[in-house]
Amino acid sequence: SALVMFRHPVVFDPIRAELGFANIDSPDVELMDYEPYAAIVKNKDKLQQIVGRLYCKEMAIHVAEGYINPKTWCLFSGEKETPSFICEALRRWNSDTFEIEMENEKEEENNCRRIVIASQSSSSGNSSASKLLSQASSRSSNMSVL
Repeated sequence: SALVMFRHPVVFDPIRAELGFANIDSPDVELMDYEPYAAIVKNKDKLQQIVGRLYCKEMAIHVAEGYINPKTWCLFSGEKETPSFICEALRRWNSDTFEIEMENEKEEENNCRRIVIASQSSSSGNSSASKLLSQASSRSSNMSVL
């Protein structure tokens, strides 16, 4: 993971005005022989989980111009000092992100229910319940909130 973060950070391309991964089109040939590295570089979802999410062009521009803090998703300045179209874009972004986070919380809650049910069944010696328990545990530990 550290190697991928070092070699392929999320960067803003001012020419195309969008986010991308640095050096992703030309990963190191020697490193591609290392299976864990190659598996991450070839899978965009895994890469984004480790390095950072590529968000839409509109938000990338506003972040790059210094209007929006990408860690807090708040304005650096007050609303009065910020163009209204940027404030509106941020409102839309935060409401969309909020909906995604709520969906993730519901999914995590369902995984927790499955774990409880599976653990109750596994204590009675049910091997298929034990399998479900291990699958649900690994899924819930790998979830990340956007």
